[in-house]
Amino acid sequence: MENKFEKYLKNSILSVIKNGFICISGLTIVASILTLLANFPIECIRNFLEKNFGKVFTTILPAMSNAFYCFISIYVLVSMSYQASKYYKIPKIISTLTTLMSYFCFLPIKRINGIYYL
Repeated sequence: MENKFEKYLKNSILSVIKNGFICISGLTIVASILTLLANFPIECIRNFLEKNFGKVFTTILPAMSNAFYCFISIYVLVSMSYQASKYYKIPKIISTLTTLMSYFCFLPIKRINGIYYL
């Protein structure tokens, strides 16, 4: 008898989503470590890192962790479109670029004081 979950595991959409998130799991782990280091909870270790690493610890490390979380939607989008193109055997670069350009076309743009923001 077939297991209840096997039909869900064979579902193409769920397979693409699963593989897409697996591909960005390494980036997520690295970003989590950077966030932990940038906001280290123990004061004496944070002071040691600030004293020995200076600008790297106070400016570059938080900027790197923030950059990941600002662009995580793009990472997920590219990863899932790549996995979908692999699953359905269509050209990977065309599929990924089309998905990325579609994402940028539908981004809401705000105009505040004559300056455009995403």
